[in-house]
Amino acid sequence: SVEILSPAEGASFLATETITFSGSAADVEEGDLTQSLVWTSSLDGQVGTGGAAQAALSAGEHVITLMATDSQGASGSEAVNIIVVNVVPGDANQDGQFTGDDVYLVVDWIIGRQPMPQADTPAFMAADVDSDGSITAKDVALMIGQLSEDPDQSPL
Repeated sequence: SVEILSPAEGASFLATETITFSGSAADVEEGDLTQSLVWTSSLDGQVGTGGAAQAALSAGEHVITLMATDSQGASGSEAVNIIVVNVVPGDANQDGQFTGDDVYLVVDWIIGRQPMPQADTPAFMAADVDSDGSITAKDVALMIGQLSEDPDQSPL
């Protein structure tokens, strides 16, 4: 049996992130097959081997496959779907550019006029310009600083 421990099904990552892959494999006759594991991406090809690997992937929707092969040539695999995105810092509405509309949207999220996106989504990652794991008035101030081109306020 082959098991992917991470990344999780449906996870989102930034193209600038190094993704950690973790998994295991066992065979009834041969026991632990972790050393035989091969990690592949549907877009980028082989990304690692063994029970743990790390790689940065290109932007897009990837099917990550973990395959184990025993000494007799029998193999098993498991797969998960992940998304890797290029995020424009501040681009909360995900239209590919950072404008005042993004600031208004983030304010709407903060005051509850619109629902806050989930933390692992590209919109959240783009709006969390200080990368502290939350979207707050500080992010809005930093976004306004960037729009006004005040380098003391800009994280970008």
